[in-house]
Amino acid sequence: MTDRPCRVLMVYPRFAADSFWVYTPACEIVGARYPTAPLGMITVAAMLPSDWEVRLVNRNTEDLVDGDLEWADMVMTGGMLFQQADSLRITAMAQALGKPVVATAWSGNVDFMNEHNSALVSYALVPVHDPEGAFQTDNQKWAEANVEEAAQWLRRLAGDADLRARMGAAAAKDVAAQLSPKHFASAVAALIETKDRR
Repeated sequence: MTDRPCRVLMVYPRFAADSFWVYTPACEIVGARYPTAPLGMITVAAMLPSDWEVRLVNRNTEDLVDGDLEWADMVMTGGMLFQQADSLRITAMAQALGKPVVATAWSGNVDFMNEHNSALVSYALVPVHDPEGAFQTDNQKWAEANVEEAAQWLRRLAGDADLRARMGAAAAKDVAAQLSPKHFASAVAALIETKDRR
C-alpha cells in the first residue's frame, strides 16, 4: 500500500422500487427521504482499522458518481435480496474502474466474477431460520459467507497494492468483455437464433 491509509467506499444498494422495504407512502407522510439508515454498513465501518478512510454512499438517498469509485482503493457493498440488482450494478461499476471486489462466491455475481478478477469468499449453505415465519419455506437455504475469510481478503488487499492492481485490471477487462452492450447484443441474437431454429 502507499503511505496513505486505505480508502474504502461502502455503498448501500438501492432497494427495488416496488419492494415493501421502500415504504414510499410512509416517507411521504413524514417528509423523509428514506425510512432507515444502513446500520449494517455503519457497523462494518466501525470494525475497520481506525486509520482507514471510509466513505458511505446510501443509494436510496443519494447518487453514486464515478468520482466516489475513483477515490476508493476498495469498494464494499451488500444487502438483501430486494437490493440484489443494484448490488450487482455497483459491483460491475467498481470492477469496470479496476477496483477489486470482495464477494461471496454465490449467486448472480459469479456470472462475471471469478478467482482471477475478484476476491471470492467461501460460504456454507445453511437452513433459513425466520422466527416470524414470513420468509420460511421447506428446505430454503441461505449462503452464509465465511466472515473471517472476507476479513482476510480485505486485509490482504489493503496491504498489497500490486494484488489490487492485478485483480482490478483483470476485473476491468472481464467486465468490458462480458457486460458490454456488444456482448449483450450478441447474446440476445444467439437466443433469438436458437428460438427460431425450434
